[in-house]
Amino acid sequence: MNELCVESYLEAEVSTASAAKLVLVVYEGALRFLRQARAALERGDYPAAVRAGVRVQRIMSALTAALDPPRAPELAENLEKVYDWVSRQAADAVARKEPSLLDAPERALEELYKAWKQVISG
Repeated sequence: MNELCVESYLEAEVSTASAAKLVLVVYEGALRFLRQARAALERGDYPAAVRAGVRVQRIMSALTAALDPPRAPELAENLEKVYDWVSRQAADAVARKEPSLLDAPERALEELYKAWKQVISG
């Protein structure tokens, strides 16, 4: 499947998704870019690792901006800390050219993804 088809599919999925489903899509994107950063670091492609790391940071910023503290202040505060940590870990892993530093943030996002998936599926 070419890149244009993938982009069209993703645009259609996002435009028809519920807010809850969008969170899953965003987590999937963050996980995909963490894995891309890891793969790039492992093959010595530093520019690709930087691009993927920046994408992770942007996603974490967007997730932070979407938090609704008045509805669940403690949850929002905890998620903000996790998102900030993931962002810093991604930057640090790329800066240090150390793919293993992405292990813990990837596990954390996988756990958030699984938990959110359970919440929206009832």
